[in-house]
Amino acid sequence: MKTDNERLSILILVFGLLLGAYARFLPTLTVGFPASDGGLFYAMVKTLQANHYVLPAFVEYNGALIPFAYPPFGFYITGLVSDLFNISLIEVFRWLPAIGSVAFTIAFFPLASAILKSTLKGSFATVFFTLLPRSISFYIMGGGITRVFGTLFLILTLYSTYKLFTTPFKKYIWLTILFGSGVVLSHPEAALHTIFLCLVLWI
Repeated sequence: MKTDNERLSILILVFGLLLGAYARFLPTLTVGFPASDGGLFYAMVKTLQANHYVLPAFVEYNGALIPFAYPPFGFYITGLVSDLFNISLIEVFRWLPAIGSVAFTIAFFPLASAILKSTLKGSFATVFFTLLPRSISFYIMGGGITRVFGTLFLILTLYSTYKLFTTPFKKYIWLTILFGSGVVLSHPEAALHTIFLCLVLWI
């Protein structure tokens, strides 16, 4: 039997996540095209697909050859989703950032609950995080195909790191390594943020 406190936590969490999902999918539905940025990333995914998923040395964009020097995880996922499910690459760029943005708001809940030592407080924190304008606008753009994975792995790394510092279970060492690798392979700025925040947790 769930306590009243647990039921209230679930109710608040579900309401916040649904509201956050609505805020993320509404622009995708109304615009009908990948929002704002993402042109270079689109070219990089197309180049990766044309090269049979072997990392190329350069990508051609706006008449210039640019070194293909960017963490490729999001490019691989985007290209594979397009190829495996026979979905237009433009449509993947349109929907994947919003879906990934919802995913990392869900991942935020166990992190907040663990740090605050309360599922109720964790639910409130998740609602506030979900509805922060910057946690919406920055990720649902076309360029969000890399940002959402960087942020998702950042949050998962922080959760596993916190558990590593506060519990005796060795599995969190491997989870921290796994999720931390995901951050590095997804987004350079998120990798720097992860290092700094893990140091904060250690302190």
